[in-house]
Amino acid sequence: GIFPHDESALPLADDIQSFVNGCKDSGGKVVVLAFSTMPMTKTKIITAALKIIKECKSKVYVLALLGKQIDAPFPDSSVEYSDAIRDGRLLLAPGAPYGQLFPLADAVVLKGGLGTLSEALKAGLPAIVTGPLLLDQRFWGSRCSEMGVGPFGFHSNDFLEKCVDYVEKAVEDGSVWRENASKIAKMMADEVGDDPSGVEKNVECVVRLSGIATPYHYDGNEEAQKQNPKEAKKIWFTKKTKEGDGEEIEVTEEGVVYVEAV
Repeated sequence: GIFPHDESALPLADDIQSFVNGCKDSGGKVVVLAFSTMPMTKTKIITAALKIIKECKSKVYVLALLGKQIDAPFPDSSVEYSDAIRDGRLLLAPGAPYGQLFPLADAVVLKGGLGTLSEALKAGLPAIVTGPLLLDQRFWGSRCSEMGVGPFGFHSNDFLEKCVDYVEKAVEDGSVWRENASKIAKMMADEVGDDPSGVEKNVECVVRLSGIATPYHYDGNEEAQKQNPKEAKKIWFTKKTKEGDGEEIEVTEEGVVYVEAV
């Protein structure tokens, strides 16, 4: 991925820095819910944060980034979160500079976009991908599983059900996800050289891979996704809908289109 590096990046806000310091002083784990641009309701985010704080075996502190929802009214009065804020276990913020925040965190939950995931891996963090799984989010969600830095990406509708188990696996002592993420972070640091933004290396990579690239197929199932592209194609493309001159167009039941020259 491309890793923007800005020496003039703003420092962390005082309340975020104080929150992180309090967590570290108590031997806790900082988990960032990086949902500032995700279409997930404020109620659902805070409900998940409280569940993580209450049910994880590890002592977890949650920083929930809410974006524009930070000033929105809280619609569900049955969810009481003031105690968690008062106790210093939960902090709500509109956003934060990831390059400054992630090196201080222990795990991050994100929607799977390239930019945020790149910052997480650069910081050596386990990455839990959840959200609407649009466009490249599906790819990066599956790659996190393949790289061993997090679970297979899953839809945000399942977040409340899975959040505790996945966060615990990310922050537990001896976490395999953390170990693998740390190795990747070192590899990335070694690759940087005199190109901290990664732009030159990304251009070189695109040119090299353009000659050997094959279509990527997202099956939505972790086991099926492990198959090679040719085998995955046999499962994925099930219904031929049109034949044209020099090409066949096939569409899955889910409506994903693939065009192959013939």
